[in-house]
Amino acid sequence: MTKKISPVFIIAFCLYLHISFFSLAECTIIGYVDPYSINSSNWGSQISSLGGSINNTLNFESHSLGTVGSVTLSSSTSAFSTGVGPGQGNNTGTLPGEGQHASSRYLNFGTSGNLIISFDSNVLGVGFQTIDLFSSSTVSIQAYTGINATGTLLGTYTRASGTNFQINNVFYMGIIDTTGNIRSVRFNFTEGGGDVIGLDNIQFSSASAPSATLSSNNTNFGNVRVGTSNTATVTVTNTGASGSTLTGTIGAATGSEFSPVSGTQSFSLSQSQSSVRTYTYTPTARGADSTTISISSNVNNTTASLTGTGVSPVYSSSVAPNSTIDFGTVDKNITLTQTLTIQNITPDADLGNLTNLTLLSATISGADASYFSIENFTPGTVLSKNGLLNLLIKITNSDYLVETRNATLTIVTDENAALGVSGNIYTYHLTAYLVPEQSTYIFMSIAGLLLGIFRFYRKSY
Repeated sequence: MTKKISPVFIIAFCLYLHISFFSLAECTIIGYVDPYSINSSNWGSQISSLGGSINNTLNFESHSLGTVGSVTLSSSTSAFSTGVGPGQGNNTGTLPGEGQHASSRYLNFGTSGNLIISFDSNVLGVGFQTIDLFSSSTVSIQAYTGINATGTLLGTYTRASGTNFQINNVFYMGIIDTTGNIRSVRFNFTEGGGDVIGLDNIQFSSASAPSATLSSNNTNFGNVRVGTSNTATVTVTNTGASGSTLTGTIGAATGSEFSPVSGTQSFSLSQSQSSVRTYTYTPTARGADSTTISISSNVNNTTASLTGTGVSPVYSSSVAPNSTIDFGTVDKNITLTQTLTIQNITPDADLGNLTNLTLLSATISGADASYFSIENFTPGTVLSKNGLLNLLIKITNSDYLVETRNATLTIVTDENAALGVSGNIYTYHLTAYLVPEQSTYIFMSIAGLLLGIFRFYRKSY
């Protein structure tokens, strides 16, 4: 009797939806109904993509149930048969599977039974060949986290109904847990209408960890005002497969502008998890800075770059700092004025507070400071790029003496510091030669001349 043929095993990833299954802990069932000839190859490809490797095929030629190496087999039946199969199914048909079963010893379930396959350590997946199957039978496969079908049920696959295989042909059935947590699987068979099924050639994958992938970012601190700091982060992410673990360290920075400059930060990351290390950039001068961070991991080693640009206002004055502003000769009751032009000549772009120059104070000090004064200045004056201030410095002669007067002009700025915070300080020497008013000066000159003549004649006589 020929029965209607329909798909049996389905890949639960995305190929076909002729399945009835549920999954926990990201367990993925592999059935691969189409194409029939490479179901086991597709199962193996999935194992490889998860970083696993397939162990040698376990058959029943040289052993029965019990422990074989790292595998333990227990079954509700201990019946073994030798041959090409139970002889159930169609003599002809359109489901050739992966060929006819080679004549060999296989586990014969008869009309019902189960097989539990346990492992000494976790595996990624298990697969095997079924021999013959009629449409009304029930076949399922389950994966567990514990041995002997105990622990958490990771997933169950039950074949679609109405399926009929070709006589003595093998069809592949497999299960994969992408997290690599399988410790045992259970194969269940219940006949329908006198069907018989056989099982042979068990494969399983080593529990190699799914592959991790390292992803990191380069970090640009942007423009940072000289004398201040900015923080930014380097992020390492595991962009690998589900169940993978990425471990390693993020190294320190180098150079005087970046910190920390010692120690490493460790990470252990599951899929999609990230680790962040924070760095500080403190430019000491205008211009671009960079350093390289080393990142080591169990996948590969790489680097991340830290870059930043120091920007700053630049102080300039019409008289060079630390030089002299000379008022020359100043007559009695005369006030003279000198103009000191101060300008922000930063070559950086106009970046607002990053490049603004604040004149915090302008003061005159020294023994003769009272003779000098400042006009046209307000403490806290801000000069943007190319902005300037004409500072008026005055001296007034109120003496009746001939005297040189000296003082120091001090200007405090926020250059090389945060905006509004004391930074670079510039000083200027102020000097003036003071003389009395002209009539007094002439009288004193004549008096001095007469005094000299008097002394000369006195010595002569």
